[in-house]
Amino acid sequence: MTNNILLEIKDLHTHYQLDDRVVKSVDGVSFAVPMGRTVCIVGESGSGKSVTARSIMGLIDKPGRIVAGNVLWHGRPPASGKGKIAPGSSRETVLGEQAIDLARFGSTSEQLRRMRGPEISMVFQEPMASFSPMYTIGDQLVEAIRLHVEIGKSDAWKMAIGLLDRVGIKRPEERMRSYSFQLSGGMCQRAMIAVALCCSPALLIADEPTTALDVTTQARILDLLRSLQQENGMSMLFITHDLGVVAEIADEVVVMRYGKVVETGPVDAIFHDPKHPYTQQLLAAVPKMTRFDVQPEDA
Repeated sequence: MTNNILLEIKDLHTHYQLDDRVVKSVDGVSFAVPMGRTVCIVGESGSGKSVTARSIMGLIDKPGRIVAGNVLWHGRPPASGKGKIAPGSSRETVLGEQAIDLARFGSTSEQLRRMRGPEISMVFQEPMASFSPMYTIGDQLVEAIRLHVEIGKSDAWKMAIGLLDRVGIKRPEERMRSYSFQLSGGMCQRAMIAVALCCSPALLIADEPTTALDVTTQARILDLLRSLQQENGMSMLFITHDLGVVAEIADEVVVMRYGKVVETGPVDAIFHDPKHPYTQQLLAAVPKMTRFDVQPEDA
């Protein structure tokens, strides 16, 4: 094991026990996320990308469960109680001498709950569904901050305004009192990113954060994530089926199919010299610009 690996997945199996069969959503997945780098998991719908991410976070709903494998966290675990990192501040992640296997903790484990936020955060696929429509964006952001940081409500409110401003939401004081259904898709996604970054995590998991957005908003979200990554020095695990996004943001690529990893490698190698037939098929399926020569009509 090299000394710059923050997260290491080893032979991970996550299964769903149904009445008549077992669905192997993740079936022996292995890869690593280096410090300060972006790893993209790519594959078609149903390949196990999102279940892999939720397995890392310990957010597998019943009847699913991790049946084998390891999710090794090499970063130093947070101290007991609430974190001490101020929201919006940069941080330097310190690698621990001994890895923690997150797979052995239950979803309600206190240690795993302390990891979520200060160490690992997640931007979910559907931001509109991730926020409660019953509470304002500000209330939910303040709750996320105070869950991990010992701070008063008024100070948390000011920090939340700063976070919304940091992710590019205009008039953040007004948006703090808005509900999720009052925001556009792009604004809601930015608010979701603000929640995920409120404790300056060492690793950000982004589960298809640009899928439902138009091309212009998608480009802005990708630029935002890149700039925030550089500011915080965090690692990023980016899940997508869009190879255009992969080419733009990835350092390393993990290609998944049917719950298995079929190929891994640097982004340039995957795009210019893919080894696995499935990777080759994915690249061949990307629409290409075609030049149509218009011939003048015969006189």
